[in-house]
Amino acid sequence: MQMIPGLESLENQVRTFKTWAEGHQTVHSVARTLGIHLLLQDTLKEVFAKGLQLGLGKHDLAALVEVFQSRGG
Repeated sequence: MQMIPGLESLENQVRTFKTWAEGHQTVHSVARTLGIHLLLQDTLKEVFAKGLQLGLGKHDLAALVEVFQSRGG
């Protein structure tokens, strides 16, 4: 597989929970500006906020399991 020039350094990087949360926040902000209602993203906003509140910002996205477990128990 041929990589896009300049992206080789991203190949082995871990995307943290915080990175995913920030990306989601950007999508949510753009959608709001455009007047687009995003039901799934509204729900994810709460999930990411809870994960950050739990201190999971430096974990990878698998930390979602911990968020859901904390909500159920």
